[in-house]
This record gives sequence, C-alpha cells and structure tokens, in this order.
Amino acid sequence: MLIIYKYREIIQNFLKLSFLSEKKIISHKFKKKLGYTLNIDQPKTFNEKIQYRKLYERNPLFITCADKYAVREYVTQKIGNHYLIPLIQVIDSVDTINFASLPEQFVVKATHGSGWNMIVKDKSKIDFPAMQYQLGKWLLKNFYPRQLEWHYKNIKPQLVFEEMILDASGNIPTDFKFHVFNKKNETEIYIQVDSDRFGAHTRDYFTTSWEKLKLAVKCPNSNEEPQKPKNLEEMIEVARKLSEDFNYVRVDLYSVDNAIYFGELTFSPEAGFSKFSPAEADRQWGESFILQQ
Repeated sequence: MLIIYKYREIIQNFLKLSFLSEKKIISHKFKKKLGYTLNIDQPKTFNEKIQYRKLYERNPLFITCADKYAVREYVTQKIGNHYLIPLIQVIDSVDTINFASLPEQFVVKATHGSGWNMIVKDKSKIDFPAMQYQLGKWLLKNFYPRQLEWHYKNIKPQLVFEEMILDASGNIPTDFKFHVFNKKNETEIYIQVDSDRFGAHTRDYFTTSWEKLKLAVKCPNSNEEPQKPKNLEEMIEVARKLSEDFNYVRVDLYSVDNAIYFGELTFSPEAGFSKFSPAEADRQWGESFILQQ
C-alpha cells in the first residue's frame, strides 16, 4: 500500500512541476493567499523576500539546519548540547522501531519536513500499526513539492525520537520563536509567542524589551498576555548565536523550569505566505530582511 502511495505521489509531483515553472507556481499561490502580486525581481515585503529565498538562495547550511537530526550537531557546536532535548533514537525505517523499549511519553519528528511531528503522551493508548503506517508515509514523502521550499528537497528521510518536555501543568510548553534579522551593523529581533498550540492556539509578538506589538499572523492574539520568561536575556543570546550565520532565520526555543531547550531553525515561515495584520507589517519586516545577492 505504501509503495502504491509513493508512486502516485511521484507522478502527481512530476506533473505538477512539469507544466508550470516554480516561479509561476509560487506567483500564483502568492496572489491567491496574500491578495497582492509577487514582485520577485525587486522584493520588498517579508513574504516576497521569503519567496526570493526559496527560488534563489542556495546556502548549504539551510539544508543542514532544516534537518531535524543534523541540526543537533550544529547547535552543539554553536551553543553546546545542554540546550538539546534528549535524544532517544534516530532511525530510517519503521521496521526498526522497538516500540516496547520506548518510554511512556515521547515525540517523533520526521527530519525532512515541517509539521511532521507525533506527540505521544501515553504509549498504552497508541495503535502501534497505525503509528507505524503514518511514520512510514512520512519517510516515503518528499516535502519539497508541497510549497517548493528548496532546503527540504535533499534532506535524508529519518525519524527522530526525543524525550517529551512538559511545563509545570503537564502540558506542551509555550513556544518562543525568535525572528532574527542580521543586518550589516545591527541585529533586529521580534519574539513570537505561541500558546496552547494544541488547543485554543494564540499568537503574540513582542520586542526584546517585552513590549507587545500590535500584530497578528494566522492566529489571534491571546486575551491574557503571556508572561515574560525569567531567562529571556539568555534566550535572546541563544537566538543571536544560532542565527549569526544567516541574514534571517527563526529560532524556536522552549523555556521549562528556567531551562532553555532548542526546538528548530526555520528559514521560510509559513512558506512565505504569512498574512500580517496590519498588512504594513509585511513591508516593515521586509525592510529588516537584507537579501543575499
């Protein structure tokens, strides 16, 4: 069944990319999702510059750092392995999963895509054959044709099993995402805070001084403002170090019991289709994003 699924996907992707160029596909999606015409030759907005990156920037570090397993070594070299969520195992075939040896709680991530995560809070409630089938489907897929994000195209498909980290209430912790723009003589950072991601998901934005920004992207702002992390200064420093090789990257971190954990590095948030409210923020962020020519 998985083999049939794989061949069907290959044929669909081939047809999709044969009749239209990447540029035309992206331009069509861009106008449909954001309501304005993509200017790829003279990009000015944040979303336009993400599309430019997808089409033209070919930094090999993007591949390494988008890989959910390979990035662990990059993080270790930059800031030390004590910021990494403990690793249980990494495999490239579902046939090698030893389900009995896994802890009662764990997280599985596919190395070669975005959003391909499985959170297991109670192993006893898991249908293992169904889990195995889903993970097998991920291993057979190439994430690249979905949104034409170049850096996912050649990542080796693997599954990373990590220990689960939970907050004091036993929930998945708040996600702190640092949008870091490195310009010639300065660094600009906006902090995105995603709360209750698997429930009533809210999203808020702050400056590094924890001043709330009048900005919403995809999710509504929270009714109750997220608390400033006690270790915010350390989180900012971690984000600066992990971003120093890039003109722009989003650094995702967690803070649990005053300990900081690395989540991931993201080079094309929302695949460059982020609908900003107010809309002028799209251009404001674009001004901070200095492209590599």
